[in-house]
Amino acid sequence: MTRLSMGGLFSRAPEQDPDYAWRRQNEEALTNPLYKFVNLKREGELLSVFEKEGEAGLRRYCEEQLEPYLYNGGNGKRIDKKEFVLWEAHQAAKGCAFVETRNEEEILDDWKEDKFNKIHDHEACWDLYKRGGVGETALHLCFLNNTHNFTKIGHVLLDMYPKLALDYYEGEEYYGESCLHIAIVHDSLDSVKLLVEKCGADVNLRATGRFFLPEDQKKLNIMTKALMTTDYKGYAYYGEYPLAFAACFESHEIYDFLLENGADPNLPDSFGNTVLHMLVIHDKPSMYKYAMKHPTKPADPYRKNKEDLTPLTLACKIGRPDMFNTILELGSQEFWSYSNFTCSAYPLFSVDSITAEGDIDWKSALMILIEGRSEWTLPMLQGGVIGQLLEEKWKVFGRRTFGLQLLWLILHLVFLSTAVYLRPDSLELMTGTTAADIARYITEILIVINAVVFLLLEVNEIRMVGFMGLLKNILNVPDKVLFLIGCVCIVLCIPMRFTKLVEAEDWLLGIAIIGSWFYLFFYCRGWTLTGPFVTMIYKMISGDMARFGIIYFTFIITFAPAFWIMFRDKPTEKFDSELGSVMTLFQMTLGEFDYPVFNLAEFPALAKLLFVVFMMLVPIMLLNMLIAMMSNTFQEVVDRSEREWRRQKAKIIVSLERSFSKSSLQQFRKDYSIQLRADSAVHLPVEPGPHGLRALLVIKEEAMSRAKKKSGVVASWKVIGKHARDKLSLQAQSLQDNKGKKPQGKQNGFSLKNLDVQPHLHEIVEDAVEEEEEREEMERDKKNSGGESLNLQTFNVQVNRNNDQRDAVSCSSATSLIQVEPATEPQAATVTVLKKDKTENKATVEGHVNPAFEAGENVEEP
Repeated sequence: MTRLSMGGLFSRAPEQDPDYAWRRQNEEALTNPLYKFVNLKREGELLSVFEKEGEAGLRRYCEEQLEPYLYNGGNGKRIDKKEFVLWEAHQAAKGCAFVETRNEEEILDDWKEDKFNKIHDHEACWDLYKRGGVGETALHLCFLNNTHNFTKIGHVLLDMYPKLALDYYEGEEYYGESCLHIAIVHDSLDSVKLLVEKCGADVNLRATGRFFLPEDQKKLNIMTKALMTTDYKGYAYYGEYPLAFAACFESHEIYDFLLENGADPNLPDSFGNTVLHMLVIHDKPSMYKYAMKHPTKPADPYRKNKEDLTPLTLACKIGRPDMFNTILELGSQEFWSYSNFTCSAYPLFSVDSITAEGDIDWKSALMILIEGRSEWTLPMLQGGVIGQLLEEKWKVFGRRTFGLQLLWLILHLVFLSTAVYLRPDSLELMTGTTAADIARYITEILIVINAVVFLLLEVNEIRMVGFMGLLKNILNVPDKVLFLIGCVCIVLCIPMRFTKLVEAEDWLLGIAIIGSWFYLFFYCRGWTLTGPFVTMIYKMISGDMARFGIIYFTFIITFAPAFWIMFRDKPTEKFDSELGSVMTLFQMTLGEFDYPVFNLAEFPALAKLLFVVFMMLVPIMLLNMLIAMMSNTFQEVVDRSEREWRRQKAKIIVSLERSFSKSSLQQFRKDYSIQLRADSAVHLPVEPGPHGLRALLVIKEEAMSRAKKKSGVVASWKVIGKHARDKLSLQAQSLQDNKGKKPQGKQNGFSLKNLDVQPHLHEIVEDAVEEEEEREEMERDKKNSGGESLNLQTFNVQVNRNNDQRDAVSCSSATSLIQVEPATEPQAATVTVLKKDKTENKATVEGHVNPAFEAGENVEEP
């Protein structure tokens, strides 16, 4: 017998096979006894018994057949970590060609806990070893099928064995999912109440299985790798908690019910996301407002996840502009409004790049927007709260600091250029006594002092923001890197001067000149006239030139060896070495070549053929492609030049911030903001700084004043009210027509609730079923029957008019039977009226029959 290795036993099979769970369920469909009760095809013995023998027969069947699958006859059992690990080993060994030979201690020693599925002792009702392929129970499948009969069966099972509500999927794929999660997904408030109130289901149970993770996390080896940065995109990532599920599906009633029964909207999931984070991810602004403004348990909008992101900054990162604006407005405090002008204060917490302690907040909304590449980030920097914040920063410290640093750079460049142009031709740089030499000495001393001061400031910046902060600053300001290199070269020229290494000094000075002058581009970005063009240069270098360089380098290293071989040992300097071949090809790219030299090659014909091929591919094709790409980049920047300039200006402002001390930044923050009172009606964050909670004062103009908005709402309600009055009049007339009728025993007719319809659609019948017989005809039929009581069937039908107004109307008939059946078109139903004379009238209407509306009881006339 072969012992199962740990790689085969506890490796997460879904990592290699994303359909592992689905495939395993199908493989066990014929062998696992669980699936005889109910399966995913909406079949099973439970359904057959219920349809044939009703609820009483179902209860007898469960006592005889289903109860042996439960712990202690349905009273449950405590499952500890050891039993779970052994069961997991048993599941992993199913269908394997190997035989497990390890004892329990070895299995426990080899087991590694999942990064997401945290195992803890819990109570279970269904026997672990008698579950489905992914650790599910029959109750899970009943709720998952979500038909009327299966829901009824599930309720009967819960009534007989309430402990079943505590069971959840134990397999890795769907670990933690309970019937409560499934009921919330299907928007079944009755099932949720039954599970929580009568059966004690855990309202804070987390569904952490692989199925509920973001897509980029499913590819990880979740046993050995730590969590990485995620984009939070997942088909079933709803925040793990039942309350988060209810919020993501916008189920207000279920959300309120869960809060009343102990759910907490601020509990973090595996990624630190709360309910509000999940609403940002799923872009639900109305539900976000509902959860944040909830009267009993409002959610905290300032909680941070594991990436140190609040809901506001998360909206910036994943690109939710509507959510971003909604969150800003919900956190604002209004001071006054006049016509369509409003004055409000917006807290700077998680918005400003400067914290209350004077540190740089790299995860603030401002920093994320500046570094963002999405199109929607540019308008955010141009106007609104972020645009106002940048303008205030520029007024308080940006303009003055920018001007002083520009003046210092110009003086530095003037001194550097003067020192270079006054250098003598001789190698003696320290013995001159002329006026030019003295001026050169003075300028050299000044540029060395400037370089040393700049390097000391950079060291101080590293001390304040850290090395990683310096790297982030370098990425935003690449020309500053060149200037930093130039300053280092200037300082290195000092030992070269005293050791009389003039050539080395010239090398260093040449690099310093280029690096220093390139720093001027940083300040050119601050003006509207030159800013867009500097942006074009950066984009072309980082984008177009980079792509072109990769392809061009490939062609060069392809052709250079071929030319070098053919001109080896030939009397020419063009291809005399490997490097010479590369440089010659570069000259050929620019159109500079000596065609007769190819006659000196060992194989002139082949050399000329290679020359033609190279010229066709590189100068003609690649260079024209580069020109086309640059033209496209130019047009993109020109089309949004104003907004691009705003982004560059914002980068300048946040770059200037890092040159100040913490105390200076705190003072700047105080100057461009106001203090908010802690007793404000708006939920405000807590900031530990010495100046209290700071906010930005913004006066904005709205498209419509409040008075116009109010009049529009009143006019809309008048129209809706008129429509409602008309409907109420119709219902009142219907009640008046049916006055005096009393209910009879249970009908044998058709029930709308018995229809097996799509579970996720709210069925709507657009036109009410017209009555086929008039009241006089009903009375005539009554007389013809010799005064016998006729069965009067009443059906409630949900009506949708204009897609937003729904009414329930009553349709009565004594001589017809109303049936509803699926039609050929999706989201349509066919209403059939069967008369006693066997004739039929059919009408196809949009929508589906709502299972919540059930046929009324039989009534008879007295």
